Amino acid sequence: ERVIDLIDVLLDRYGVITQPVVDHEGVPGGFSGLYPVLRRMEEQGALMRGMFVDGFGAAQFARRETVDMMRDLIGRSPATVALDAVDPAVLYGMAIRWPEPMRMAGTQDADGADDADDAARTGGVKPTRRAGSVVVLRGGDALLYGAPRSGRIVMFDEPMSLAERACTALADMLRRLPGGSVTFRDCNGMPLTARLPVTPALRAAGFAPSPQGMKLYR
Repeated sequence: ERVIDLIDVLLDRYGVITQPVVDHEGVPGGFSGLYPVLRRMEEQGALMRGMFVDGFGAAQFARRETVDMMRDLIGRSPATVALDAVDPAVLYGMAIRWPEPMRMAGTQDADGADDADDAARTGGVKPTRRAGSVVVLRGGDALLYGAPRSGRIVMFDEPMSLAERACTALADMLRRLPGGSVTFRDCNGMPLTARLPVTPALRAAGFAPSPQGMKLYR
């Protein structure tokens, strides 16, 4: 019964039980310890098994209503949402690796010199699962990571046409949080005082240029 209670907690938290999720939760006995109970619940019709999440293998379990919900999403335009980096819906940094950062091609400094190099791609900035940081997802794919405390943004290697949606979702979430203005100093290691490809998207989302970078007034 305690194992079933634990399975219910994991299903409420993640929707789908997979080995990476169980490993992250540090469940005693691991996935192999839960598997016999999951199989029994499947045989009783309480759970369904399938390949719901790419790359997580065939041994994945979910409630029927969760599977029906996922099926209903097929063919729909994916929504763009901003979540706290430690939200259970954010699997990056937990069960899957963070995607590659975008190269800020064509970046120029104040003198007009081209600064686009490998440092522009990473800038030493590594997304982490830290409370207060924000991840913007579209259909489960990470578009943007924002760390208000350190003033850093990471744009992932997705089409720049999605940048405005990502920045708008980031701004909308930050406006709902308590506190004063938020200033981001750099994006993918490049200073936001320079003319970056993401700058128009930030301005459209409500950020304003400041001596330190791009500021959102709340």
